[in-house]
Amino acid sequence: MLKLLRPLLLALVVATALVAPTSLLGSRALAQDAAAPAPVAIPVEKHDATNGSVTAPVTVVTFTDLQCPFCRKLSATLDALRVDYGKSDVRFVTKHYPLAFHQLARPAADAAAAVRSLHGEKAALAFIARAFESLAGQGSWEDAARAEQLDVARIQAELATGTPQKKVDLDMALAERLGVRGTPATFVNGVLVSGAQPKEKLAAAIDAELAAAAELEKNGAARADLSATRTKQNLEAAAKAAAAAPKPSPARVDADDETVWKVPVGKSPARGPKHAPVTLVVFSDFQCPYCQRLAPTLDALVKKYPSELRVVFKHNPLPFHDRAEPAGELALEAMAKKGEKGFWAAHDAIFARNRSGLDDDGLGKIAEELGLSRAATLAKLGKRVHQKAIEDDAALAETVDASGTPTSFINGKKLPGAQPIEKFVARIDAELAAAQKLRADGIAAAKLYEHIIKNGKEKTIAETVTVAAPTQKNPHKGPLGAKVTIQIFTDFECPFCGRVQDTLTELEKLYSGKVRFVFRNMPLPFHAHAHAAHTFAMEAFRQKGATGFWKAHDLLFANQSSLTRADLLAHAATLGLDAGEVDKALGEDRHKDVIEADTKAASDAGISGTPCFVIDGYLLEGAQPLSAFRRVVDHALKGKARTN
Repeated sequence: MLKLLRPLLLALVVATALVAPTSLLGSRALAQDAAAPAPVAIPVEKHDATNGSVTAPVTVVTFTDLQCPFCRKLSATLDALRVDYGKSDVRFVTKHYPLAFHQLARPAADAAAAVRSLHGEKAALAFIARAFESLAGQGSWEDAARAEQLDVARIQAELATGTPQKKVDLDMALAERLGVRGTPATFVNGVLVSGAQPKEKLAAAIDAELAAAAELEKNGAARADLSATRTKQNLEAAAKAAAAAPKPSPARVDADDETVWKVPVGKSPARGPKHAPVTLVVFSDFQCPYCQRLAPTLDALVKKYPSELRVVFKHNPLPFHDRAEPAGELALEAMAKKGEKGFWAAHDAIFARNRSGLDDDGLGKIAEELGLSRAATLAKLGKRVHQKAIEDDAALAETVDASGTPTSFINGKKLPGAQPIEKFVARIDAELAAAQKLRADGIAAAKLYEHIIKNGKEKTIAETVTVAAPTQKNPHKGPLGAKVTIQIFTDFECPFCGRVQDTLTELEKLYSGKVRFVFRNMPLPFHAHAHAAHTFAMEAFRQKGATGFWKAHDLLFANQSSLTRADLLAHAATLGLDAGEVDKALGEDRHKDVIEADTKAASDAGISGTPCFVIDGYLLEGAQPLSAFRRVVDHALKGKARTN
């Protein structure tokens, strides 16, 4: 996720008190004098979802985004810490900070606040956990609510009052005042622990605070005051460090932005001089409102720097924007027919339309406006003739950590989001000065950009994990000698596991003979019928081998609402299984050993949700589109090609 910026500000404003309940309006404003900062409270509000005692000596406040994969990962870590520390020693508080480029995050945060208001803390925490699962699978907050058996209409009625939104606004305003710029951001008695840190790091911070609090209590401090007192002490220490720290130059760009990423131009559409001293590459999504907002800024920059700036467009259609890829296909078809001018004309026409006007009829009208054949263009879009170019761009976005849209790279240096034009101008001016020095050192104009990015950073295509090896008890399909093995951690009752099945079928056809699929059981505890369904599938494997298992697998996913014991016995008849043996297997939990072994393998590898895929050690989470699987499988195949 985005890194947390402005460490000086964070040092100045960490909390002096973690008390419940109070008003954000009662918090004092930031001081103008950095040497003597005024305290800023991190209040625990009535609308917060909390877990733990109000008198706990340690309070852990996490600002989260329900669509952020790193927040999702941290959520599992916090769950484990709750178990380890109990309610009397540590109080956990969830606050919302939905990021702008996660379009599903803000509605989900608002819904979580509504659930908190309607049903209380326990229901809110359960909804938040479910929302992480839902949004990871490109679902919605409504899916999460239904899974928790909540009344969606009632939540919508609460949202219509505007009250939940105001509560989320309070959280976001507080995060802004604390200098939070990315998620997750966790404060342990006011001490910042940024990012999805491992359990050990957070435990160390908690243990340090518990030890300090114990010393305070030993010296007579009241238990109810320990957290607030420790937070005040932490602020004083941070203020001293801030006063001694060198003050950064106002003209300097944030240090985190100085990393140069390896972002090749390739054959992507560009405007501006080919050998301009500054190249701006933007990863964009034609259905993204923030990309739409950035487009006029890029136009203004091209006009401001007519001979100094080249702007390059890269596609990164987000999986929950179903019309972004067809719109990208249209723009590339315009380029194929009319060159780069055709692309940019299509680009402007698409962004000029309301984002709801990108259905086939809307794209057909744009094609006509561009002088293209409506029928021929729509036929091309249906065949997805430019799919590879779009997927190549999206794969590059992965390697340069451009997870949201828009994300711009100015001579390889990242600038995320629809930032104001001043941010771009400051970066471009800095890069122009740097380019002049390189030219003076003899770097040719035609080689300048390649020289700048040649040693640029590249991100691993996916996180790697180590999981316990499957055994002969794990069903598989595909050749044993396949170059790539995909382990599927799944739950027969999980709607997102069901949603990804068509994608896996396509993947199997696409890589026939090259990929082997291995099934790993991971029934989630909150899915009431999942364990029995997995027992049924493994019994089908025992009775009829791999062929019987995969038939049962497909039948269960095709009938996810029919997983009761009676349903399973009916399925047994459909598949020609021995119903008596199936009933016995269910009654005695016959396949408990393999199910628990798979679940433990997942837990040991840090896998907490379904569906999850381990592709030759690379982790891919959620019901991802085919393009995401192809990126990882292709990467794994290239690795095998190098070692063969």
